[in-house]
Amino acid sequence: MLTPAALDLRTTTLEWSLRWWDHERHLVWNPPASLDEHLPERSVHLVPQSAWLAYGMLGSDDAAERAEALAAIDALLGVQYDEPGTAFHGTFAIVAEAAHPPAEPTMWVDYDPNWRQFLGTTFALMLEDFADRIGAERAARIEHAIELAVWGEPDGRIPPSYANPALMRSWLDAWWGSRCSDDSLVARGEVLALAVVAAHDRHDAFDEFNSPTYYGVDLLALALWEQLPPSPLFAEHGRRLTDRLWDLSAAYYHPGLRNWCGPYTRSYHPDATRSVTLLALWIWATFGRDVAPLPTFATTDVDHCHDLMAGPVLARLAGAPRTVDRSDFTTFEAPRRLALTLPGHRQTTSILHHDLIIGCESSVIDWGGWIQPMLLTAHWLETAPADIGVLWLHAPHIVGATVSDRVVSLRTSGATTSDGREYATIALVARECTTTPTGFATAGVEVRVDGDGDVAIEIEVANGDGVNGATHLVTLTVPAGNPELVATLHLVVLNSPA
Repeated sequence: MLTPAALDLRTTTLEWSLRWWDHERHLVWNPPASLDEHLPERSVHLVPQSAWLAYGMLGSDDAAERAEALAAIDALLGVQYDEPGTAFHGTFAIVAEAAHPPAEPTMWVDYDPNWRQFLGTTFALMLEDFADRIGAERAARIEHAIELAVWGEPDGRIPPSYANPALMRSWLDAWWGSRCSDDSLVARGEVLALAVVAAHDRHDAFDEFNSPTYYGVDLLALALWEQLPPSPLFAEHGRRLTDRLWDLSAAYYHPGLRNWCGPYTRSYHPDATRSVTLLALWIWATFGRDVAPLPTFATTDVDHCHDLMAGPVLARLAGAPRTVDRSDFTTFEAPRRLALTLPGHRQTTSILHHDLIIGCESSVIDWGGWIQPMLLTAHWLETAPADIGVLWLHAPHIVGATVSDRVVSLRTSGATTSDGREYATIALVARECTTTPTGFATAGVEVRVDGDGDVAIEIEVANGDGVNGATHLVTLTVPAGNPELVATLHLVVLNSPA
């Protein structure tokens, strides 16, 4: 029996998502602002999302919806690759319209190997909950698909540090081994599960640290560990790691600014009020929609809205957290400083004030200009009553960033202009951004930028190019010959929450 909050999540997200359902292909179209923002809406059919919605429809009291769910299962089974010896054996097409992978495929471009885990776990949940509605023949085909996904996954592709697929794979291996009485497969799942637990416990956090989307996947997998354990160790560790994730979520969350303080190892957008995150859906399922940090639902342009389609599955798995309560996500009690050391000598520091949150990470890792790591972030109130402003270091390479009170010490290297000058790009979401004699400012925050000693920093503000929803880009550049950019950022908030 679902709680009222979980039922609301299931009902609302299913109803919202099915407006994009294609009854001819029995799969869900891509809504606007989802998946790839450059893809026109209704141009491709989504694969894991169709499975999540099929699960939701299987639970419906409406016979037509249940029939559509069965047709969706058939359609999904039709886009799985059964080609032993290939890198993509056992996974599924990235989207239903994807071209068949070439002889020498590129991972993430020609195929997504993690679809084995996303589809495999969803199919397993269907068999656990709705075997009577699926029927023996179709259930046998689903079992075959899970078997392909399990055995198609190459050993060693998913290291224990790659938490979200590792948590899913370990459970799926053991679950399938238990179902087909293969003790060696159960043991294989347990070995990976214990390795993931050990990697977590070395630093009391996952390597994919503070990721509002992937913490949501972690909670999904850990709920399977705890609620449908293939062996006792899954239940034991699933319970403990779930508690730790909820503790971290509450510690880094600022109810007044409706965001998690950074830094984020992986994020698709730094503002939860403008872009859907799976962690927000867990809060909805647990404490209610009014508590969850989410954008306003609309027919179009809900950023990252394809994650809403996980709602029916998360609603089914949601339970009452043991270590946090509703007040942790509704009331900001007091300023706090948080610090963690992560693998690779990554040092994170986060400061949460009443009116400002700042998160930083420092290490010698070269992130290669990848846009998902956001190793310097800040959130504030941009305009009343609830327009959030946010800035973050965009496309980082080597970053050393620390924060004390409202001052950030920043060192970067690895990004150079055509004439060899080191630079860093700060992306912002704000209604306006202008340069000042000492830095830059928006309606809600002023940032003074000091160079290291006599080093001058050139500041240029430009309209954003849309990356991660940026509306402005501020480029900091030091003179040629400097081996790195060194700067101090002083943040002064001009608006305070009520």
